[in-house]
Amino acid sequence: MSRPLLIVNPAASSGRTGKDLADLLPAVERSLGDVEIAPTARRGHAAELARRGAEDGHDLIVAVGGDGTLNEVVNGVLQFAAAERERTDRDEAGPAGSAQAGPRLTPHVGLIAAGTGGDFRHSLGIENRPQAYLDAIAGGGERTVDVGQARFRMPGGEMVERFWVNVLSVGAGGLVVRYIERLPAALGGRTTYYLASLSAIARCVRTPLNCTVVTGGQSHKRHLAACEIAICNGSVFGAGMQVAPMARIDDGQLEAIIVDAESKRELVRLLRKVYTGEHIGAPGVEHVSCERIEIDLDEEATARQSSSQAAGRRAIAKARDRFTIEIDGEPSGGLPLTVDVLPNALTLRC
Repeated sequence: MSRPLLIVNPAASSGRTGKDLADLLPAVERSLGDVEIAPTARRGHAAELARRGAEDGHDLIVAVGGDGTLNEVVNGVLQFAAAERERTDRDEAGPAGSAQAGPRLTPHVGLIAAGTGGDFRHSLGIENRPQAYLDAIAGGGERTVDVGQARFRMPGGEMVERFWVNVLSVGAGGLVVRYIERLPAALGGRTTYYLASLSAIARCVRTPLNCTVVTGGQSHKRHLAACEIAICNGSVFGAGMQVAPMARIDDGQLEAIIVDAESKRELVRLLRKVYTGEHIGAPGVEHVSCERIEIDLDEEATARQSSSQAAGRRAIAKARDRFTIEIDGEPSGGLPLTVDVLPNALTLRC
């Protein structure tokens, strides 16, 4: 058995994670034994470290940071798993006798949450303190959970694919994470998300969309207008918002929460209700369970509201700029977006 690999985001929790690592390490070693520490240096680095750790044979990789750090670790681990499957398929398709060993085992993933949101731990039922996370990991319990797979367009135009475990939102949520980066971290997670949400509400608009939802294997096409669509594997985002109380991380389903409020005032009312889950069933909020959802801007409807072709093109560009994506609390790209659920795709040590 290899040493557990801890991928640490020193910048998490306003830099406290990096400062407190030396104090945390004795407790880590008491619970997990000798460990290897790999600090991150930039956005995306945790995914690289996780994939490399999987290639090096670590059977447990622990994300120490916020939901964004966990997201990157999951991406690195699942990228490794996909590459192993592709290698095995090529070997099996090659000449007889040329096949090498089967796919190497995919590492289990652990979590020590420290960040602005830290919301995924709610779905795991872990108390938010370091020793509780260590006890959960050291206990040896395993939980197989679903993973979301998203394909979307980056600002440069290229289509990319990302895995995620908690919540992907498009619309106002994409604006929220932009504003969070401008607010002082000292405000704390809940206050930061609330103020950023108010700023997003002030700027977001009801956007015409083309949407295809697959539920129970049946595909349904829809035209709708929305300010926000949250696609949920976990139940909580935004530092404690109960966005999808019905969501379960191991039921093979995603829960889409579609917000189409008629006014900014109604959006503010819904924002207050989302902390308790009372927004579900309220006017302007729709809930859909699905295995797959495709979303794109309805360019024809968007341009139709303008007085000229040039104005229509500007309206389309503006709508695409505002209706952007965030994944597990991190800014990502924009429409078109396709999301699938991958049942039982990840094993957590918790």
